[in-house]
Amino acid sequence: MLFPEFDFLYFFLFVLVFNWIFKKWKTLWQMFLLLVSYLFYYFFSKKFLLLLIFVTLVNYFLGFLIFQQVVEKRKRKKLFLLTAIFFNFFVLFIFKYYDFFRSSFEILFSKLKTPSFLPILNIVLPLGLSFYIFRILSFHFEILEQKIFPYPNLLEFSLFVAFFPYLLSGPIVRASEFLPQLREGLKDKIENFYTFITLIGIGLFKKLIISTWLSTELVDDVFSVPENHSFLAIFLSVISYALVIYCDFSGYSDLSIGFAGLLGFKTPINFNYPYLASNLKEFWRRWHITLSNFARDYIYIPLGGNRKGILRKYFNLLVAMIFIGLWHGPTLNFILWGTFQGLGLVFTHFLEDFTIFNFKKWKKFSTVLTFIFVSLTWIFFGTKNMENCIGVFKGLFLPQTLFEPIKLYLIFLILIGLFFIILEQKIFNALLFVENRLPSLIVIPFLFLIFVIIYKLTPDTIPPFIYFNF
Repeated sequence: MLFPEFDFLYFFLFVLVFNWIFKKWKTLWQMFLLLVSYLFYYFFSKKFLLLLIFVTLVNYFLGFLIFQQVVEKRKRKKLFLLTAIFFNFFVLFIFKYYDFFRSSFEILFSKLKTPSFLPILNIVLPLGLSFYIFRILSFHFEILEQKIFPYPNLLEFSLFVAFFPYLLSGPIVRASEFLPQLREGLKDKIENFYTFITLIGIGLFKKLIISTWLSTELVDDVFSVPENHSFLAIFLSVISYALVIYCDFSGYSDLSIGFAGLLGFKTPINFNYPYLASNLKEFWRRWHITLSNFARDYIYIPLGGNRKGILRKYFNLLVAMIFIGLWHGPTLNFILWGTFQGLGLVFTHFLEDFTIFNFKKWKKFSTVLTFIFVSLTWIFFGTKNMENCIGVFKGLFLPQTLFEPIKLYLIFLILIGLFFIILEQKIFNALLFVENRLPSLIVIPFLFLIFVIIYKLTPDTIPPFIYFNF
């Protein structure tokens, strides 16, 4: 039941109607939202709904222990916090990282001619695990920072963990942003209706038109067997994947924010036109903002941030970015992606710290360079293994053949995608301007026509969102 599919549309229309009916009774409304959120997750991951509930219950109890220590100013608050961190990372390790470490140890043991003692578990990664674990961890950190008061009841906390628009791929909304809306945000009508509908329309366009067509018709094939393709195909695929991952993930975020908004919730922005950034530092303030803020607040700053000298700042930046790489997956591809992003950030800070380069003065030039760097590092992210990754780089810099036939509509779509990421804000504002000034009797058919056109242009098969893998 993907967001762009009709099954979800029927599900959401049902939820939308009863959401506003039940808003008069806060507890009933919260119970309804929790029930439909669990039902939504059940459709995706029947086996792991019990895991979601188990993790929620354990963390509710651990959070209460931390809260008690904070309120009573006792010294054991950090002990309970470390217990919560250990528990959540243990769950994450078992389901996401165990097989990687087991296979790594097997290679080591085989070289030492020693039998491996680690069992083969063949574990499947539960959908949304990384996202709801990070939301939970931010909850515990915010208790320690005294940003949460009073302590939520079990129903409120369960809904914070499982709220279906955020459950599978974020944004990583914090408890201090979400819980007050459960307690006080009992609005009787949808505010900014056209804003959320426009976000949903743009999210669908990004996912169904740009991301889906480019990934299924070009990128998937070229990145899987780069040795079979020319420089032209690989070059276009690298540009296309930069468009694909942005349109796929920011498209999901647009849909998530839009659906949550129609239910009466305000969601922090997760993407702020990142490809318009003039340097990597600015890029990471615009890309996957809720994850970037998590890494900044709970990794970079606790390591010392920029308070312990320039060299320590550079080290902290590198560690934070490698952590983000590992969060995406325990593979060499993601580790190298995080490392290169970290090194790029260090270099950007170095240029600023010693006033070697003025990014504002050379904004257009540095924006293009930033896009090129980010697109090249996406190769590590988008290929399934190092063999394919090396093959793509070889095809770019040591090509065997230069040209091959490329479907004209794909080149046209790449150009549309590039123009779209440059003009996205203006397109959004223009649509909103039209919708707010036309009579409702005209706006509704206008919006309906846009959605029909998007779905008519959609391929028969819609791949899952990329970030479902994390």
